[in-house]
Formats: sequence, C-alpha cells, structure tokens
Amino acid sequence: PKTTTKEVPPKVTYVVDNSKDGTYRNEVVGKPSITTTTTTYVYNETTRTASEKTTETVTDGKPTVVTLGSRPTTEVTYQDFNTRYVADETRMAGEKVTETQGVRGSTTTETTYSVNTETGVVTPTKGQPVVTAPKDEVIKVGTKPMIQTTVISKNTFYQEDRDAAFESKTTLSEGRDGSTTVTTTYTLNEQNGEVTSSTKTETVEKEDKIVK
Repeated sequence: PKTTTKEVPPKVTYVVDNSKDGTYRNEVVGKPSITTTTTTYVYNETTRTASEKTTETVTDGKPTVVTLGSRPTTEVTYQDFNTRYVADETRMAGEKVTETQGVRGSTTTETTYSVNTETGVVTPTKGQPVVTAPKDEVIKVGTKPMIQTTVISKNTFYQEDRDAAFESKTTLSEGRDGSTTVTTTYTLNEQNGEVTSSTKTETVEKEDKIVK
C-alpha cells in the first residue's frame, strides 16, 4: 500500500475579551486537519491485472484562538508642585510651618480600542488629555525681629557744700540710666526659604546723678 498525508493549517479565530486591556493579546495555537490517503493494490489472478483501492481518513484539527483585549487603558503623567515661602513676623526666626500642603498636577489620557474580529487588527484611539494643575505648597517662615536691651546704670556723685546745713542734701540732677539696644531683623529668601539676619545697635548714654 501507498500512504500520503495532506495537512490543512488551522483557521484563526479572534475573540474579544472586554475584561482585558486593549494591549492584551493571547494566542492558543491550534492543530492542522490531516487527510491520510491510503492506496492498496488487489491482484486478480484470472485477469492477471492489479486494481487500485483508495481510502481517505480525515483527522479534524482545532482552530487557533487569539484573544484580544478591548478595555480602555489610562496613562497618567505627573507634574511636581512648586514651593513658596512666605515671611511671618509673628514667629521666631527660622521657624517653618506648612500653611498649604502641595498637590502634584496630573495629565490623564484614556485610550479606547476597537477590534476587527475578521482580521484581528486592534485600532487604538486616544482621547483628549484631562489636565489637573498642580497646587503650590506654601510654607510660612518666621522673621520676627529680636530686640535685646541692656541697661547701663547711672552713677551718683556727691559734691561738698560748705554753706549748707549739716547733712542737708540738694539734688542738682537726677540723671538717668543709659541703655544699649541691639535689634536683629531677618530677611527671607522666598526662593529657597533661607533666612538672613542683620543687626543694628543703638546706645543711649547715661547721665549721672549729682547731689550737693
């Protein structure tokens, strides 16, 4: 006998799965159909000739199944927020308090997908981006001036008065205390939140008390 085989490639079937993203693709390879042809020869002794007998056996195959997703996908990109520093003269120099928490901005783009179940071609369509602007972070920084005053006590001087009665005293000048005042002011760099200081000193001279 003579045997020949013929294979027929499996058909491709496309299936849409709405629960999978539009970028999803999964292929399960099928099996080809096989046709087996067997030819046998029968010899006839009377006629002394041979005749052919042909039989065919078909083994069914399985189709290749390609599953394609069609669920929309979302792409999000983020933008950092800016930080602003604001001077606060009610707080100690350098003290920082967050007044407003910063929020990142975002750009969201949704892509939808259409699937051709005849050809398996997936066509993406991008929608309009949805933009949310970032929200600045605001930090208050203390710049309260610092004032330090040092008192310079006056002295009392006594002058002799030979014409006055014994132990009598006359105040010629009450005098006054002097002082040294150091004022430190602070300047805020609104770009980086750094605080720099400057100092000013004022002196009031004392005046001594004089008693005669």
